[in-house]
Amino acid sequence: GPLNIDPESVTASGISAGAAMATQLHVALSATVQGAALFAGVPFHCAQGLLAEALTCMSAPGLVPLATLISETNSMEARGSIDATVNLADDRAYIFAGSLDTVVNPAAGEKAQDFYEHYGTTVVSEYTVAAEHCQPTDNYGPECSYLGDEYINNCDYNGAYQAFSALYGDITKPDGTEELPGTFDEFDQSVFISGTPSSISMDDVGFVYIPSACADGSTICKLHIALHGCLQGRELIGDAYASNGEYLRVAELNNIVVVFPQAVKTVLSNPNGCWDWWGYTGIGYSGRNAPQIVAIKAMIDVLIG
Repeated sequence: GPLNIDPESVTASGISAGAAMATQLHVALSATVQGAALFAGVPFHCAQGLLAEALTCMSAPGLVPLATLISETNSMEARGSIDATVNLADDRAYIFAGSLDTVVNPAAGEKAQDFYEHYGTTVVSEYTVAAEHCQPTDNYGPECSYLGDEYINNCDYNGAYQAFSALYGDITKPDGTEELPGTFDEFDQSVFISGTPSSISMDDVGFVYIPSACADGSTICKLHIALHGCLQGRELIGDAYASNGEYLRVAELNNIVVVFPQAVKTVLSNPNGCWDWWGYTGIGYSGRNAPQIVAIKAMIDVLIG
């Protein structure tokens, strides 16, 4: 049946390339998306369309020219390729950077915070957890300092809960034993994409969790987009990012519909199945007409109704 989604409740989150896409969704679609949570993220438009700059964002964020990113963001706004940046001023952002992250230097998180604070966004940050490059949980995965596998680690820190708490305020924390009576389903991503999904490095299938209280439309629910990182898509680890990252229990307890869009590998241009944050889909990859952003916006529009 039709869901009853509060259109003012739309937020996004992600890890690594997913975090980069989450902040792109937030900045490009700020009239629609009200906040973003970044795990091992970078500031908006950090790569400036260049793979070499993307690597700088990850390894040497001290070299990232924040003033240039801000001026490019303002130029994008002026030519209408992103929504008005004034929308960011009453928004919230959550930024997690593990102190042991060897893939994305944790100082990149501080650069993302500086970017958001320039536009008046309220930022909650966490830089003290001794985490490697991972989605931090309090009950799943290898030890927090481990690098690899699903990139979901047990850090005695429920990142999904902390993100939702920062984005929404009054959020009930799961104890990890709750049942999941809602529905966790696959959905057809191709209906949101003109052309074949693989042509823009997206999978034919995505995942969505609909909490039990949201299913019949009688309860007003929130909407969240959660974006996996490189090497975390369905073609590589199935539904592990969605199922093991602790989003589902927080979503069930707090009536948050969560969509997990899925990216795929493209030989040469995107060998690790990352979301586009450096320009492999084209020059306008970080704006609201970018193909992956258009597809995810179409998902949001259908769910809001």
